[in-house]
Amino acid sequence: PTQVVVFDSIWNVHSSQIAFNPDTTFDVRNFRLQNKDQYIVIDGLVSKKETDQVQVEMNDIDLGFIMDLVNLKPISIKGQTTGIASLYGILKQPAFEANLQVKNTLLNDAPIGDAYIYSGWDNRDNELLVSGTFIEGNDTVALANGLYSASNDSIDFMFDTHRLNLGFLQRYIKNIVQDVDAKGTGLVRMYGNTKNIGFEGNVLAEDASLNIGFLNTTYSFRDSIYLTRETIEFKDIKIYDKEQNQGNLNGLITHDGSFKNMDFDIKINIRNMLALDTKPADSDFFYGKAYATGNVHIFGGDGATSIDVNAVTQPRTKMNISVGGTAVANENDFITFVNRQDTAQIVPEKPVFKSSNLALTLLLDVTQNADIQLIINPASGDMISANGSGNLRLEHNSNNGLRLYGGYTIEKGNFLFTLQNLIRKQFRIDEGSSITWSGNPGRAQLDIRAIHSLTASLYDLMSSDILASTDRTSVPVEAILYLTDELTQPTIRFDVNLPSSDETLKMQVRNLMNTEEMMNRQMVYLLLFGKFYTPDYNRTDGNFASNFGSALSSLLSSTGIGQLNSWLSQFSSNVSLGFNWRNTGYGSSLSNEYEVPVMFQPNNRFIINGNFGYRDDNFSKNKIIGDLDLEYILTENSKWRLKAYNHTVDRYSLRAAPFIQGVGIMYKENFNKWSDLWKNHMKDSQKKKSEKDSTSVETSKIDELMNDSLISTQIIHENKEDTLLVGNVFAD
Repeated sequence: PTQVVVFDSIWNVHSSQIAFNPDTTFDVRNFRLQNKDQYIVIDGLVSKKETDQVQVEMNDIDLGFIMDLVNLKPISIKGQTTGIASLYGILKQPAFEANLQVKNTLLNDAPIGDAYIYSGWDNRDNELLVSGTFIEGNDTVALANGLYSASNDSIDFMFDTHRLNLGFLQRYIKNIVQDVDAKGTGLVRMYGNTKNIGFEGNVLAEDASLNIGFLNTTYSFRDSIYLTRETIEFKDIKIYDKEQNQGNLNGLITHDGSFKNMDFDIKINIRNMLALDTKPADSDFFYGKAYATGNVHIFGGDGATSIDVNAVTQPRTKMNISVGGTAVANENDFITFVNRQDTAQIVPEKPVFKSSNLALTLLLDVTQNADIQLIINPASGDMISANGSGNLRLEHNSNNGLRLYGGYTIEKGNFLFTLQNLIRKQFRIDEGSSITWSGNPGRAQLDIRAIHSLTASLYDLMSSDILASTDRTSVPVEAILYLTDELTQPTIRFDVNLPSSDETLKMQVRNLMNTEEMMNRQMVYLLLFGKFYTPDYNRTDGNFASNFGSALSSLLSSTGIGQLNSWLSQFSSNVSLGFNWRNTGYGSSLSNEYEVPVMFQPNNRFIINGNFGYRDDNFSKNKIIGDLDLEYILTENSKWRLKAYNHTVDRYSLRAAPFIQGVGIMYKENFNKWSDLWKNHMKDSQKKKSEKDSTSVETSKIDELMNDSLISTQIIHENKEDTLLVGNVFAD
């Protein structure tokens, strides 16, 4: 008895007897080499006679262990081998035969079932003949026949496969795609020198899927893959994303015959397919879910991979651009301890795909259907959420990092402004605001006008003598924020507007805010307390305590409600709920408004937007707040829409009716020249032939109906673009 250490495993040699005979033969009696359940038993007579045999019995021998011993690098075969092999005439002209079972066979770490193998030695040609059957469950997935030639150290096998796992190809194309999963049916030849093994044949891939790591998108297909000694070819394959949107793939992978020195060129044409599905862990700067129509081009070689995407965004696209400078810490484990004796099954965490030699170029024609979030401060939640149009070019490589170019014009959007969790206000961004990038993502140029609407009492700002001529003590107020210059160090300017007041009252308010210091102070009070700041000349002992108490309650409600709204928004991306309480005025002018804003978008075509509440004051006849907008996108390009609404009439309006309703069908077309209008109309009439044109005309959205006329058909001509609206119908 003794022990032998092979690699990191201890093998025990049991007690046995070997007898050397005078005629040069020798007997081996029960020579046993064992490691736990693995063992090899050798028993028999070694001689020149063909009738004398040596029998080798194996049980659960790790085939991967043997492959490591012979150092067969181009291919990996693993499994537990059990069976009996017999050798005859070893000292003269050896003969060999074996019946083996390989359980849980792995080819390049891809499971291909249990293998039942019969092999025998051909003395004439000095070859080992092998035939095998591969069974997975109750199904035969492959039949194999082939040989190993000892004279030139080569193999030649033919596999007749039926739904055989094709995951073994992952080893050779891992720089291009990841998580290859497919079942193959067809004839495949595996041949070549043991140090240079290749494949050829045509295989029908069924239930096939693959993942493009940097984009984190998975595509499935069912089509043939063509293998030659030096190529893998994909011909006009229909692919589907996880939501069964369809595209088309063509590609060619070339190598030197041993899957080295690889070059690849893969082109994917997509139509309204999922082209990006990443999380902040994949990229802390640019991530999100993008549906697009266009082209994806993957090309390169062993040293580098390039991905070029040229596409137009489609509905349901939600992209996040973070310029807050979040730091990502990476941990590197330089030493890994492995205990091969441990039988515990450990499922490793799926690694995030990151490649230092990958170059990404993303050209996006962003339309109004895409939701863009510009995250300014991830910690506090400062962000710009917008819908608009523009052309963006994103570049990423190991030399220059991330670069962003292009301009984005906002059609509608919101700016969430926070300050130490004390102020958390939502600003509505005016249409026409823009963001422009010229390389550095954090140095974007802003031109944004944002509005926060509220109701405030003029008693806090103006003396009672000035207000004696009007009964409008509490009026709608717009706190306006102008953001210009560089994103990380913007120039900020404030303004205040009274949208429903007459020009005389507006002028009086402007005269009271005629300095930058006073304007800034009024803005802080409006955002923090929901009230105007009371100047020293307008303060009295009688109203100071009331002002202070009202301001304190407004501050507490604003802070608490801001946190509540943030919490409610985490439940669902399709539903947005909130609660607003505004307390304005004092004494007999006290006014309270309670509102619940609701936004529900069950799919990418139907939008419900409402604001419901109650107004408690001494001025309004109608105390119910009931604003509801229903919008349905009739066509995929969003040009035709159906909209209905119910709006509460402003308390200061001269209308007798408490509500106004309307319904309309809207069509909108953007164009630069009047002649383009006819061309765009003709394109839409050609049975969707324009769907293949990646430079199709931008579509846009109408958010507000025109006015109170019963029927309105108008043509509006602007300097930069022409807008045509047809058939808006309204009814009181």
